[in-house]
Formats: sequence, structure tokens, C-alpha cells
Amino acid sequence: AMGMPSPPEEVVTSATATADLLAARGGGTAFVMGGDGVVGALTDAGLQVLDGEPESVDLVVVGIDDDLTYAALRTACLLVQRGARFVATNADPTFPGPRGELWPGAGALVAAITTATGVEPEVVGKPHAPLFDAALHRAGGTNPLVIGDRLDTDIAGAAALGWDTLLVLSGVDTEEELADSPYRPTYVAADVRALLLDDVVRVTGP
Repeated sequence: AMGMPSPPEEVVTSATATADLLAARGGGTAFVMGGDGVVGALTDAGLQVLDGEPESVDLVVVGIDDDLTYAALRTACLLVQRGARFVATNADPTFPGPRGELWPGAGALVAAITTATGVEPEVVGKPHAPLFDAALHRAGGTNPLVIGDRLDTDIAGAAALGWDTLLVLSGVDTEEELADSPYRPTYVAADVRALLLDDVVRVTGP
């Protein structure tokens, strides 16, 4: 739509980064509380995804799940209690809905399991390094600019790696939240179209 073609092999998601990381560690069996994208990424990477209510698995992998049921949540909690490694594709508590309202994100589902089990997950997605590393590896670049709409994930994670960042104000965070945030992007813009219009502003000061 913006004249920037991106073939599938250039796209990295938290699901594909999670699958690649787990496959590199030897894979195994997994119970997934997440959508088709998570299941497909894990299967494509060679992991065995178990449905229903398995007695044991190596991994419980949680992502955003539009069709979440209590049975799936209960199964995930039981498997974590039995010793399965708890992995989250990302921990975003919310994401923007179609009318600008904030909908529960994968982080909300992760929090439910942590509340029930007392176990904190390993998080692959932003602001943690594995997703950023996977994206840079796939892009083959050396001087990345990370664009995002969340200060505490997109901006904080990239800044921790010393990368330049662009906060777009078309998603979760606003100018008011930027003013009060400890996370400072390199640049700020209304939306990603600013890249084509040369309408980005460098952020100065603390």
C-alpha cells in the first residue's frame, strides 16, 4: 500500500521468532494457546503441536488467541504446573482495536497463567532481544531503525540494543504518554507515512 513490497521471507513476527528459537533449542512437543499463526509457525519449524488436553508436553506456548476457551486456559495452567516450559510469543497487554479502543493482547493471557501458576514466562517478543535479533538477521542490515507505536515494547527494546527508533502516534501511545515516559524514541511522527513525506521529528531532551 505504501509502495514498499515485502515478500513473506522478509517478515518476522513474534510467532516465527518464537518458533525459530525453540527449534534451534531442539524443538519438542508443545501445547499452544494461540491462533493459527502461532500453530503454523511452530509446525513449520518442526515442533509437534498437541491438541486437546495432553497430560504432558515440553512447552506451553502462548500468543494472541481470538478463540480462547476456559478449557484451553485450564490445560495450559495444568501443563505449566506439571513442569512444561512456559514461553510467550509476546507480552503486549493490549493492542488497538478497529475503533481505536484497546483490546486484550497476548500479555493479558500470559498474566492469567502466571496468576494461576506463579510461573513467569520466557518472552520472545518485544521488548526482549530475540525478536529484534531475528529481524536484523533476516533483514541483513547493520544500522536499523525500529518503528513502533508502543514506548514500553517497541521503543524500549530497540533502545536497549542501541538502535534508533521512530515512535508513530497512530497506535497505542500518544504525545501525552511520550511526555511522561522514561523511554525516549529517536524520532516521532504521526504515522508511518511520514517516512515517505519526510515529516519525522527528532526527539530532544530527557
